[in-house]
Amino acid sequence: MVRNGFALLGAAVAGVMFSLPTAHAAPVMTYLELGNAATQEVTTYSPLQVALTDITTPFGTVTITQPATDWILTFHPDPLLFRAQVTNAPAGGGMSTATSGKLDFVLTFDAPIQIQATITEGGSVSTSGNGVVNVFAGAYISENDHPVPVETIAFGGIPAIIGATSWSATGLVTGFTSSHFSYKFSIDNDLFADALASAGGGDATITKSDFVITITPGAGSPAPEPASLGVLGLGAAALLARRRR
Repeated sequence: MVRNGFALLGAAVAGVMFSLPTAHAAPVMTYLELGNAATQEVTTYSPLQVALTDITTPFGTVTITQPATDWILTFHPDPLLFRAQVTNAPAGGGMSTATSGKLDFVLTFDAPIQIQATITEGGSVSTSGNGVVNVFAGAYISENDHPVPVETIAFGGIPAIIGATSWSATGLVTGFTSSHFSYKFSIDNDLFADALASAGGGDATITKSDFVITITPGAGSPAPEPASLGVLGLGAAALLARRRR
């Protein structure tokens, strides 16, 4: 009976081993860029003049790394392109510059996943006289599995901290309740530099040089542990053999 019990245990274990899943690696992510552009508007007052310039690829290239379960998208904006600058603004009327950037891309995974995104950005600041700078950042993320998205998260106005020589902003975009294969991102960034009517005019420059988006799996994306499944399987096999003895 003991021999039969061990034989049954061996057969059960063999069955469990053959049915164990392979290692659960993190989902594979692909990045598809849809748009990367900006428009710069320079306004000079008294007399009023407006000049528009189109800027291509202000967000630069992207490097994607995955140190653990997160995906880190590091963009490399050119601060000579992604900037708002007012130099020697004339007294009396003044001048303002607004650089509005738009980045659109799609992230696709080989398994459904629930995500959240942390957006971190920053750059340099320089002002003199009555020059002032400001920044706006917003995000719009929707699942991309369906022609009409069933889930969309809008995040407007990531708060920026503007210092004497630099600025930074961090925002968490979260709220998805289901897992999806694909997500579409639309990121808006606006930089502003002003030196308006004031005796003596002024200078103002703000640039974007740091821009990182970290994608984190949400609570709805559990990953089974193969080792735990193996232990459960072996335990069930041993129990089965013990009952048959």
